[in-house]
Amino acid sequence: MARVKKAVQIVDKQERTPERRTFDELGSSGLQRTGLTRGSVDEELLPELKGTRGRTVYREMRDNDAVVNAMFFAIEMLVRQSQWRVEGDDQEAVDFVTSCMEDCSHTWEDFITEVLSMLTFGFSFHEVVYKRRNGTAGGDKASSRFDDGKIGWRKLPIRAQESLSDWEFDEEGGVQSFIQSAPPRYTEVSIPINRGLLFRVGVHKGNPEG
Repeated sequence: MARVKKAVQIVDKQERTPERRTFDELGSSGLQRTGLTRGSVDEELLPELKGTRGRTVYREMRDNDAVVNAMFFAIEMLVRQSQWRVEGDDQEAVDFVTSCMEDCSHTWEDFITEVLSMLTFGFSFHEVVYKRRNGTAGGDKASSRFDDGKIGWRKLPIRAQESLSDWEFDEEGGVQSFIQSAPPRYTEVSIPINRGLLFRVGVHKGNPEG
């Protein structure tokens, strides 16, 4: 009887002891940020280049320095001349993605130009805006060259780096949302990472600002 009681106590103790699950993420990226799940990246060592102040400095350097501006212009013109194509084993999927690229309300070259702003700020974030491809029945905003009823891209607009208010993270440091406060309304909006495209010049520590 004593053995049974002891066995029950051992089982009960094991059930109460939290197990380290095989698939749990135990550590974090170590990215310096101002909050656990929401805040700004705090990796920059120079105070004058941190946050909104730093992004203002970067923009001023790009726009007002003739040499820097000429360099970025040369890069932009070179990249805009590149030919973009979709590759893959599924030709139907390749054709569909290609059609989506050609069916945005902006040209693909203009989109790439906006992406290149990551060279100035370290990152470029774009919201993915969808539409149903119902030809001209969707109206001016959602009109499409196709009427197959599929979901495609309406546009991939940039969300200005200067409008960044905060990032939302998970506990391990993974980016969950881009939070912005943009003119003219200055109303805070949270854009989930699964509705966005994040381009950056570096990936160390998973830093969303490159």
